[in-house]
Amino acid sequence: MANKAATPVVTKRDKLPRKNRFKISAGVQTGTRIKNVDNSGVKEVEVIGVIGYRGIMNRLPRASVSDIVVASVKKGKPELKGKIVYALIISQKMVIRRKNGERIAFEDIRSIILDSRGDPRGTGSVNSPVAKEVAEKFARVGSMCSNIH
Repeated sequence: MANKAATPVVTKRDKLPRKNRFKISAGVQTGTRIKNVDNSGVKEVEVIGVIGYRGIMNRLPRASVSDIVVASVKKGKPELKGKIVYALIISQKMVIRRKNGERIAFEDIRSIILDSRGDPRGTGSVNSPVAKEVAEKFARVGSMCSNIH
């Protein structure tokens, strides 16, 4: 009998593609109210948590452009008010410094609502300005946007 070579175990982490991670100044923290710009029926959300944030004790979780946050719906359709949703931050007021030395800041903090799989819940196009980092990290969102900076 021939000995079979042990096959390496492939974990789920190995299968997932590595996404570009940018070091961006965090312009959003818990308690921040964000305008929503898609057509999901939500107009404003309040950040209550940040997905993947590993912080320091007694420090508020912070997020930046292209981060996914857990948020509570504050304004919008009556059946959506108070619901907990995932939101993707597409622009922030705080200055973003890019690798090439370029700096960019937006007029408002804006987001779009995501479903549990990470796809946009709204169906139409996003007319508000979107950071280039978001379009690179989330291809489906980038295809919906017409104004990428």
